[in-house]
Amino acid sequence: MKQWGKLSGLTAFFVAFAGQITSTIGSAITSFGVSIWLYQQTGQATELTWASAAFLGPLLLVAPFAGTVVDRGNRKRFMILADVAAGMTTIILLLLFRAGGLEQWHIYLLNIVNGIAQAFQWPAFSASVTLIVDKKQYARAAGFMQLGNPTARVIAPAAAAALLAFSTFELLLWVDLATFIFAVVTMAFVIVPQPKISAENNTKDGYLAATKLGFTYLLRHPSLLGIQLMKMGSNLGAIFGVAVIVPMILATTGNDEAALATARAIAAAGGIVGGLALGAWGGISKDRDRMLYILLAMSLVSITGIFYGIAHNVAGWAIAGFLSQFFAAFVNANTRAIWQRKIPPDIQGRVFAVQGLITSLMLPIITVIAGPLADKFFEPALLSSGVLASTFGWLVGNSPGSGMSLMFVLGNCVGLAVVIASFYSTSIRQIEKLMPDFDERE
Repeated sequence: MKQWGKLSGLTAFFVAFAGQITSTIGSAITSFGVSIWLYQQTGQATELTWASAAFLGPLLLVAPFAGTVVDRGNRKRFMILADVAAGMTTIILLLLFRAGGLEQWHIYLLNIVNGIAQAFQWPAFSASVTLIVDKKQYARAAGFMQLGNPTARVIAPAAAAALLAFSTFELLLWVDLATFIFAVVTMAFVIVPQPKISAENNTKDGYLAATKLGFTYLLRHPSLLGIQLMKMGSNLGAIFGVAVIVPMILATTGNDEAALATARAIAAAGGIVGGLALGAWGGISKDRDRMLYILLAMSLVSITGIFYGIAHNVAGWAIAGFLSQFFAAFVNANTRAIWQRKIPPDIQGRVFAVQGLITSLMLPIITVIAGPLADKFFEPALLSSGVLASTFGWLVGNSPGSGMSLMFVLGNCVGLAVVIASFYSTSIRQIEKLMPDFDERE
């Protein structure tokens, strides 16, 4: 029998991963329930966006500094403390609800705390995986890590709806609290080695200078910066369409909520299958071929996204969404493995935090812009008498939802163009040749 806190290698990863994915599902269940509660109290979508902003804002602001703190401390301890902090917000939410004193501003404040906790938890866990598993297993581990969000998107709404059918919002909070306890207990069994100090890391620097390293490291390594900019450009193109996916499907189907739920659930299942497949396979064995396969998969993500915009029925959305998320899991896991292999482990926390900041910073802006563009320009422009009706009507139609379908097509065309341009970038395509792994530079 293994001793307390003595699990290592892939066994340790799977134990830690089990705790984290369970906690993610629990948080998603509570988030679903909170959204319902807020809407029932106010009847306004604005309150939901404010609640999201209360979580995302602190997460983005704190992340770069949190990455530095994580790199300079005990990563296992930070993961446990982050889960404890998130668990405490659930306890407070539970007590307020039971006392009948829960108000909207309580949720905003607790979401701020959750955002700060997530700012520490994510880089700590991501950087810890590099130290827990062998380098050859990075892609396999990253594949399993892709399961978190799509699994939560599939399970959380159904689980929350089922729990609410038999009980109240309070039961959702108890379930969430149990998942946090499970995450803390599982992490207690795992050994997370502390990284060696690399030449890149000056431990005498103050926190501001150390945080700056997360940005300057990318600037000093064109291959990593190129991959980050490629993914950001491709993702932003896709987000332009994804931001209006819900109203697009509802408008096209005449407000058929079942069609929306089916299309989104099957798409999320594609991410789950992709993560499981990569976890079982273990990723690309030949370093020289890895980036070419990633570029090919990214192209397929954009191409299936274009077909998603063209489709006008549940079957088309389901197939295109499934394939898009399947290939996206392959892309995300293999690019994550590259970052783990190239960046010294002792600075991965801050570099991963900066990477997440760059990826997420434009998302709220694109989301805010996409809605008015759909309502004020694209939807009217695709009606039978609209300015774009004759140009694109043959492709996406001239009915409600056609304008947003065109946004989906155009956004993914931009993403495809970014990937094609990246293929001609030597620094991206030949990263394995140009940038040795961190352990080969020691």
